[in-house]
Amino acid sequence: MADFEFAAGLAKIKDQKTFYVKFEPEILDISDKNFNFNIEIYCQGYKLVKSVSISNFKEVHSYLKQILFLKDKKIISFNFKNYCSFFKKTTGKTFSSDCKIFDLKVLGNLLALAIKEPPKTFIEAINAFKKIHADYYKVSNIYEQIHIPLITKVIPSIETIGLVNKKEKKIQYCYYEIEGQENGRLSSSCRYKDCFLPFNLKKENKEELKLKNDDDVFLSFDYKNMEVSVLEFLSKDSNLRAVLQEGKDFYESLYKNIYNKDCSPEKRKKVKKIFLPYVYGASPKALAESCNVSLAQIEEFIKNTRKIFPHTFDWLDSYSNNSNDNLYSNMFGKRRIINEKYKARNFIVQSTASIFCLDKLVDLSNYLNHSNIVFYVHDSYVVSCNRKDLNSNIEVVKNILLNGGNLFENILTNVSCEIGENLNSLLNYEVN
Repeated sequence: MADFEFAAGLAKIKDQKTFYVKFEPEILDISDKNFNFNIEIYCQGYKLVKSVSISNFKEVHSYLKQILFLKDKKIISFNFKNYCSFFKKTTGKTFSSDCKIFDLKVLGNLLALAIKEPPKTFIEAINAFKKIHADYYKVSNIYEQIHIPLITKVIPSIETIGLVNKKEKKIQYCYYEIEGQENGRLSSSCRYKDCFLPFNLKKENKEELKLKNDDDVFLSFDYKNMEVSVLEFLSKDSNLRAVLQEGKDFYESLYKNIYNKDCSPEKRKKVKKIFLPYVYGASPKALAESCNVSLAQIEEFIKNTRKIFPHTFDWLDSYSNNSNDNLYSNMFGKRRIINEKYKARNFIVQSTASIFCLDKLVDLSNYLNHSNIVFYVHDSYVVSCNRKDLNSNIEVVKNILLNGGNLFENILTNVSCEIGENLNSLLNYEVN
């Protein structure tokens, strides 16, 4: 469709309020300068299709901005983040719009109403939207506060920053799926022509990747005992809070509380290997096998742990048993269908932890002025920072990560920080 025909087609639908916007293919490759895709626009009685490339993208977007991306418009889409990343890479700007964006993929995953592929027609899109919108109010707070910024700003910024692959002498980018994992974490895959995978980076991959600016260094921030902090926040167990408030290593403290002995690194490792799996419903027999210890030792550990944190486990038991239809929700409305009740424990802790970490990711994107988020993995944030801004940026990032905000007021968290020019040789930096 020529630009004149496209503009004329858009003029015919300017009075419509609801549009279904679809991209073909779904993944828009920001790393390929010759990449082309179709943007399909549906509304009542109309369908427009426009072929888009880097050469005409700005012009096409300007047409859409005048007709679709307006305050009184409603956009239904599927994986709309991909368009925002293409916009960021092509224009260097952050996508912004006053229209309401309803991403079927993200909302479907939030509400356990999985929509695995884009609807093919306007009617299919409207029907999927109606199904989701009936329960939208349950997740509207986190969708608008966290997921919309992730879709339009945060993830597009991370996806388009890129790292230099020294071996291949080219820039590579990471690709994310919002709500990509079962409990709401981002997932990542190599969906671009030139791509690196931030999850489980191998040693050789870390060695190859460097920042574009030689005056910049990597800052890597990790939460310590994130899931334990969330467990305390949810259960309100004063004993668990007291252990966390000590500010010491949680698993060493737990060992000392149980056995009244100093904890060696090997014993700490075993305690960690038992505690969270038991929290998430692993049986004593399974723990004994996986940890290579006797069943009697596991049972003693469980007995003493429940004695130290009775409110924690009473709360977990109550939550996992509090569903008649196997549909479980966390405090923010995110839900999952869980047929085996013990697995609900994993869901309530990890889904809440993922929301906390994504909320902090949005906060970092909002407030960092002289740094960039290079990539993000679960409860770890890797930031690029100019050497001259090192101390001030460490302080900014630390304060943001330790502030629970309005969603997680009074949560107890702790972070570690590492610094370096190479991801393989990061050095610990003591965070006060």
